[in-house]
Amino acid sequence: MRYVADLTLETNLPYMQALGLDSLPPPPQTWQRGDILYVGPWTADSWAWLPSWVQIIIVPDGGKVRRLSTTKAACKQYGVSVNEPNEGSKYRELWLQARRQAETWEMQLRCNDTENPRIVRDVASAQIVLNRLRGRPFAFDLETTSLKPTEADLVGLALADADQAWWLTGEALQVIPNFIALLRRSQSRASGVKFDLSVLAARYGLDPAEVGPVWDTQVLAWLLQAGGRFTYQNDLKGLSQRLLGRDTLSYEEANPQTDEDWCHYAAEGDARNSYDLVEYLKPRLAEAGLLDVYARYEQPLIPTLTEMELAGIVIDQAKLAELVSTWEDELALVEAALHRLGFKGRVSADRDIAAFLYGELGLPVLVRVDKPERGSVAAEVLRRLLGQHQAVALFLRLSKLDKYLSTFGYPLQGKDVWRVGIRQTSTKTGRISTSPNAQNWPLEIREVAIAPPGQTVVIADLSQIEPRILAFVSGDEGLREAFSGERDAYISLGLAMGFNRELVLSKEPVTRRTIKAVFLGCWMYGGGTLKAVEIAARSGVRLSRDAAARHLQALDRRYPRVIKWRQEILAEVRRTGEARDICGRRRLIPEINTGDPERRAAAEREAINFMIQGPAASLFKAPMPKAQRLFRQAGGTLRNQVHDELVGTCELRLGFVEELARTMEENDLGIQLKVEGGSGPNWLAAKTSH
Repeated sequence: MRYVADLTLETNLPYMQALGLDSLPPPPQTWQRGDILYVGPWTADSWAWLPSWVQIIIVPDGGKVRRLSTTKAACKQYGVSVNEPNEGSKYRELWLQARRQAETWEMQLRCNDTENPRIVRDVASAQIVLNRLRGRPFAFDLETTSLKPTEADLVGLALADADQAWWLTGEALQVIPNFIALLRRSQSRASGVKFDLSVLAARYGLDPAEVGPVWDTQVLAWLLQAGGRFTYQNDLKGLSQRLLGRDTLSYEEANPQTDEDWCHYAAEGDARNSYDLVEYLKPRLAEAGLLDVYARYEQPLIPTLTEMELAGIVIDQAKLAELVSTWEDELALVEAALHRLGFKGRVSADRDIAAFLYGELGLPVLVRVDKPERGSVAAEVLRRLLGQHQAVALFLRLSKLDKYLSTFGYPLQGKDVWRVGIRQTSTKTGRISTSPNAQNWPLEIREVAIAPPGQTVVIADLSQIEPRILAFVSGDEGLREAFSGERDAYISLGLAMGFNRELVLSKEPVTRRTIKAVFLGCWMYGGGTLKAVEIAARSGVRLSRDAAARHLQALDRRYPRVIKWRQEILAEVRRTGEARDICGRRRLIPEINTGDPERRAAAEREAINFMIQGPAASLFKAPMPKAQRLFRQAGGTLRNQVHDELVGTCELRLGFVEELARTMEENDLGIQLKVEGGSGPNWLAAKTSH
C-alpha cells in the first residue's frame, strides 16, 4: 500500500496529485511489509521511528530517512537527552512524556494483528499497554465465562484511556498479575466494579483492600439521580445511551464470537464508555456537591462489600434440615386446620383465599385489588383483620412459613456457603440491600448461620440509630435527652404518649410494641393516624384510630422542635425540589409540588424519611471498612449486614467486641450512637448474647 503523510497543505497538492494519493495513512500498527510512506522534508524526522520494512520516500527529492530507535526518536521529538534525568531536573517531565511516546510506538510496532490495532495477544505488547497506563486514569472491564466470580474464567481484559482502547486476550492475559499491581497504585474507572474485583480476588489472588480508588459509573450515576426518574437505571448500556448518546450493544445483542467482536463490544464499548462516563459524571457530581459523598462513604466501601460477597455466610446444613422439616410439618398442620374451617381452595392462590375470607366468611374488605376487583390478602391488610376470625391468623402463618421455605430453607439446601449479592445502589436513601433478600432474616433461620472452624460469629448492631439522628438534626432537647446515655428511651416515650405508667415501667410486651410502632414506624416520619394503626397491626397490636390519634398528638406536644424541623425541611424541599441530608447525600423529590394531594403527601413523607434514613445509611457505611480491618486482623472477615447490623466471624480475642462497637460508634458529626455487640457459635446466639 502507498500512504502519504502531512502533504495536505495547499502548496503541496501538486505532489499528491502527481503521486495519485489523496488520503492520510491509517494508524502505523496496521502497516505491513512492502508499504510505502511518502513524506515531505519537514516531516521526515517524525517518522524515523518506523521499522526498516516500511519504505519512506521524501517528496520531492526521494531521499532516505536515517532510522532511529523508538527511544531516540521520541527523545529527539521532545528535545531531551536519552539518559534519564534526576528527580529534580526540569527536563524530567518531558523525558517521561518521551518515554511514554516511545512505549506507544513500540506497542504499535509489536502488535501482531494487522487488521485490528486494538487487539493484543502477546505478553510483550500487553506489558507495553500497561506501561502506558501508569500514572494516568484508565478504565477496565473483565469479560468472563460466568457471572459467578468463584466459577468464572477470564475471556479477556478490556482497557481504555483518553485516546485508545485495547482488548487483551490469549497469552496477553499472563500480565494479569502486573495489571493487579497497576490497580493498587492507580485511580481506575469501571462499571459495576465489584464483580471485576471479585473475579480478580477469587481467581488471581487480588486483595480488594489494596486497590486504589475506583470511579464506578453505577455508583456515581446513582448518587446523582437518587429519587429521580432514573434512580435504578444505572447499567452501562442505559447510561451510555442516555448520557453519552451512544447506541451500545448489550452482551446478548453483540453475541461476541471472535477477537474482533470482543474488541468492539468490550474495549471500544464497555471500557471506552466507562472512561467517558466518568468524564461526564464527575463534574456534574462536583456541581451538585456529591463528590465528597462518593469519596467518604461510597468509594471506600467497594472493596469491603467485595470481600463480604466472596466470604459469604457459612451454613449449618444439619440445623437447616431440622428447620426445613419443622416448617414443612407446621405448614401441613396449618393447611389441615384451614380445610377444617371450610377452606376448599388452593393455599397458593390469592383469589381463592380472598373468596373464602371476604365471600364465605364475610370479613370486611379493607383494600381492593385486581380486575375484577377482590379484597386484598396482603399480609399488612390481613393483620388489620386479626381477631375477626381464626382463619386470618392461619393464613398469615401460612404466608410466613411459605416465605421462610422459599427464601431461606430451600435455596440454602446443599450450600455450605451462601454468597448473597450486596447491592450498593438499589435504594433511594443510600441504604445497602442484598439479593437474594437477606435483609429480613427471621430469628429461626439465623441459627443456621455459623462460623468456620476455630472462629466465632460476632455482631454489631447500631441500636436506635434513626431516632438518635432525628434528635440530633431536629435539635429537640427532650428527644435528645430520651436517647442519651444508657437510659431506656421507650419508657420516656411511653409516658409522654399517655400509656399506663405501670405497664410502661414493667415493659409489658404489648404496650412496648405499641410504643415502638407508633413512634418508630409513624410519628418519626410524619405519618398520620391510619399509618399508626397499620404499623401497629404489623407488630401484632390492635390499635384504634382514636387511640392512635391521642398518642400522635401527645408526641407532637412533647417534642415541638421536631414539628418545626419538619416544616422547615419541607419548605426547603418545595423550594429546591430535592432533600439534602446532614452528610451531604441528596434525594430528588420531583412530586413535592404536584397538584395531586395524595402524591404530594407521599413526597413529603419521602423527604422527611430521607432526612433520617440518609444519614443512617452514611453513618453505617462510613465505619464498615475500619470494621473489616479489625476482623481481618483477627483472622476473619465481615460476612453480611442486615439494616443496622453487621455480622462477621473471627478468632475472637478479649476486648474485640468492645473495640468493634467503639469503631462503629465513631462519627464526625458528633451524634451519640449506641452499638450493641455480641458473639456466639451462630448468628442467633451472637444476637441474643448482648
